[in-house]
Amino acid sequence: MHSGLESAATQFPDHPGVVAGDDVWTYAELQRASNAAARHLTAQGVGPGDRLALMTSNRPEFVVVVHAASMLGAAPVLLNVAWKALEVETALTLTAPRYGVADGDGVGLLAERLDQERVLDLDADVAPAVVDRSSNAESPPDAMTEDDDAVFVFSSGTTDRPKAVRHTHRSMVLSMAHWRLALGLGHDD
Repeated sequence: MHSGLESAATQFPDHPGVVAGDDVWTYAELQRASNAAARHLTAQGVGPGDRLALMTSNRPEFVVVVHAASMLGAAPVLLNVAWKALEVETALTLTAPRYGVADGDGVGLLAERLDQERVLDLDADVAPAVVDRSSNAESPPDAMTEDDDAVFVFSSGTTDRPKAVRHTHRSMVLSMAHWRLALGLGHDD
């Protein structure tokens, strides 16, 4: 799943990759920050086959952490920031993440269940070093296959508690290719 961003960082390093208000991250900056985040996650014991709880608002660091986890062969577990303790507990019980990354109220919700040492607070003082877009950290070697878990998303839970929906790298690549074609996105070269 991460190869698309790596390719964009090589082909279009100075092009905007994420725009969040006045904050613009180029593809190269996203790649460098993802490499730094991957190094941090590795130091926390996150590796191939692991799951990573991710409970953040819409911010560039979300893209960075998803990309970093993918490079390591870990699967992000995407948690809704509007969830309360019951939904978070259900999701963590179903997916058993090794580590968590959050902001806002998500930090406390994850820390209660994973322990504070196993949660990165994106609003804390240490976070800029973890997602450093000027980092010189190298990309980790690919540690996954196309049939490994890529990401876990959750159903809305309208009839009961939210249910985990597993996507593999293969299913994500096929979905992205479909939407790129259907929407006429991308370059013709």
